Amino acid sequence: MSSNSKRKIDPYPLLLIAIALAGSIPFLSHAFHIYEPLFLEAAEHLAANPRRPYDFAYLWGSDYQAMWQILNFPPLFAYYLAAVRFLAGPLTETVAHAAVLPFSVLAVLAFYGVCRRTGMPRGRSFLAAACLAASPAFVVSANLATPDMASLALALAAWYLADRGWRENRWELVSLAGLVLGWGCLARYNLAWLLPVFALLGLTYRAGFRALLPSLIASCLFLGWLTAFFMLYRSPYALEVLGLVLRPNDLLRHAWSTPIHLALAGGVPVLAAGYAFRKSPFWTMAGLLLTGYAALAFYLSRSVPYFGFFPDALCFGLGAAAVAALGWPALRRAADRLRCRWRREKTADGFRWSLEVAKNPGHRREEFRDLVVVLWFGMALFFPSYSNLFPNKFLLLGIPPLLWLLFKYLPELHARGERHVRFALPCVFLLSLAVARADFDLAEAYRHKAEALAASFPPDQDRKVWFVGHWGWQYYMERKGFAPLSGVQISRAWDLYPGDWVIGTRYNSPQSLPQDLTDSMTLLERQYQPSPLPLRTMNSLARAGLHSDLWGPLPFALSRSPLERFSYYLFQGL
Repeated sequence: MSSNSKRKIDPYPLLLIAIALAGSIPFLSHAFHIYEPLFLEAAEHLAANPRRPYDFAYLWGSDYQAMWQILNFPPLFAYYLAAVRFLAGPLTETVAHAAVLPFSVLAVLAFYGVCRRTGMPRGRSFLAAACLAASPAFVVSANLATPDMASLALALAAWYLADRGWRENRWELVSLAGLVLGWGCLARYNLAWLLPVFALLGLTYRAGFRALLPSLIASCLFLGWLTAFFMLYRSPYALEVLGLVLRPNDLLRHAWSTPIHLALAGGVPVLAAGYAFRKSPFWTMAGLLLTGYAALAFYLSRSVPYFGFFPDALCFGLGAAAVAALGWPALRRAADRLRCRWRREKTADGFRWSLEVAKNPGHRREEFRDLVVVLWFGMALFFPSYSNLFPNKFLLLGIPPLLWLLFKYLPELHARGERHVRFALPCVFLLSLAVARADFDLAEAYRHKAEALAASFPPDQDRKVWFVGHWGWQYYMERKGFAPLSGVQISRAWDLYPGDWVIGTRYNSPQSLPQDLTDSMTLLERQYQPSPLPLRTMNSLARAGLHSDLWGPLPFALSRSPLERFSYYLFQGL
């Protein structure tokens, strides 16, 4: 057999795996951060009681609450962590974070497969998947033991399997796509809006009933979980999580934060800059965006406390312009395929007007597939609007469709666009590594402070140490034997003795010193945690909120502000 007849090995999947691992392996042992302790606690409970996933209490806010009233995610990822615990032993930092690696690898490979299946050349498909793997939102989420990366990987894998099944008329692939999509919905609730999107996506293929099969299978799995939750806990809480309770104040804040997070944490506008507005329709759209932005900026500067013209204004304009520029080709092509006109028909009673939609002879279903992808991106950013926070992880499901649009229309946007992307891609990846390092330095600060306090206050001494705080700080303080100052201790004053210490955090923890005890506390000392890296991801002084825009509209910011402020209080007695 000649060498020309041998099938060539595609090197790009190996390169994508290398990029995904390069963004995760350096951070495998970082301290647990943000919502990781919540899922670790759920996994520990499931290891002993797998039939009732939420039957335990967890400290949330200022008091212990039932887990089924707290967790805004289905339990599939917690079951996965419980399985990892069964196979690999205790869920240490390295074990828990290594368990997320398969999902990050699956996400980039599945997105590469989707790009190849939809007609992109191999080199451009590689760039699209590499841009996803190099974005700050992806790198940070790939290093957290939370369902975010799992849900992204399962959604993209379902897209790839469904596309193959629809094109090749293979029932088994379409059915598997429905199962994978259903598993994704059982990992995170905000994949539920993908069910109608997948149905619309299937209708753009000549697949008959197979077009709706993935959505039907996934819907059955998801509805089965909702039914099981109601039967277990006699509560519609899971349905309440799905409900879009639109809050005007939150929507206003999200409308300002979303383009900024997209520009900085998503990285897509950075890749699109320089050639997205080469054609005249883009300049017209840019002018309209700038006009609308000027009016919005004037209004927000008077109503949003953390509004800033720089760099907020620049990033907002960059993110909004990139979304409009990349969505414009899909809208334009779909509009060109339809001819709409009003038709007047004479009837016995007079005249009747009707809208006639005539298909262009050159109509193709693929043009409307782009519109569905635009809808995917829009829903990815709109669905979280019910929440009171907007973290960068909400961008994860929106970045792949936006990248898909960018690289599909790359040749007509700019002839040398791929060269620009190859230059910008390493810069974005280095920025992502710096952002991840800055974010995990904060987690490490909590772990080191808890270890230092355990060495200074051994458990056999008379003085007892309490703590106020949340997230990783709560996890490590509890592991070192310190007690949280919850509402139970406040109501039972005999749990606190004069001379006890209370240690609280300031910049990142969503919990503050209880007001009922403020008059009984004497501030002894405040310690500030520095960092050699002048980059902040969760800091109210820097106006950075990578995991919640309640801290500020920027996902990260250059700042010399301390990582955290630890306050030491002495309890004097009630």
